[in-house]
Amino acid sequence: MLSLDYCADQYVLALTPRHQITALSPAATTAYSYYADAAAGLPTVRPVSEDVLTTDASIVVRAWGGGFEATRYLGKFGMRGVDIPYADSLDAAGDALIAVGEALGQPDKAAALKVAFDAARNELKTRAEGRPTLRALYVTPGGVTTGAGTFVDELMRAGGVINMAAEGGRAGWFPIDLEALVTDPPDLIVGGFFDLDRNYIDHWSIARHSLFRDLLASRPVVMIPSRYLSCGAWFAVEAAERIAETAYPLQRAEGAAR
Repeated sequence: MLSLDYCADQYVLALTPRHQITALSPAATTAYSYYADAAAGLPTVRPVSEDVLTTDASIVVRAWGGGFEATRYLGKFGMRGVDIPYADSLDAAGDALIAVGEALGQPDKAAALKVAFDAARNELKTRAEGRPTLRALYVTPGGVTTGAGTFVDELMRAGGVINMAAEGGRAGWFPIDLEALVTDPPDLIVGGFFDLDRNYIDHWSIARHSLFRDLLASRPVVMIPSRYLSCGAWFAVEAAERIAETAYPLQRAEGAAR
């Protein structure tokens, strides 16, 4: 068993017995790898044919590693490819987990993870107290936020907050408007990928601006570890749990003050 990218690493590490893992991607032990600790000590391989073909792996797992034609190309040499379905929602992430578990011959392990995943989602729904009232803004080190229709937007809603960047129907990813942020500040800030040492923060990024720094100091902040957000996978529900842990007490306090 071999994986070609860090999203594929997570499935292999979660579902495959350690002794069956031939190699992982070079990113398997990075800060944005959810199962980085489990990857420690395992061999790695570059996602290029000349390296992959020198291994004795019979199954290659990939989300994008190796390029568009990797699965077909490696199949010519007797390697069975398992392509991880793209997940743009929590429902799709759960479906992908089950599908990959079946493909790897580990349906029971995948089903057990899916049970825990579903339980976490149900707990989040149970914790919700009526309509969310807190308006939250997601921000990255590059000063980018997300509107409606993204995985992060769904995680924010699952965490019990209103994604203020999605108000008015705006969708996708876009730079934060500093003027709008000052005139209409969020109740809560959700930060993603601030834990990565390698993050490049542009000198013009809003994340460097003193007004944004003042806002960070004056508002509740939830920093989400990058390992929860780097892949659209089942474990991303933990990001929603982090948001809920901060948001629901604030929402109750807000309601009591009225």
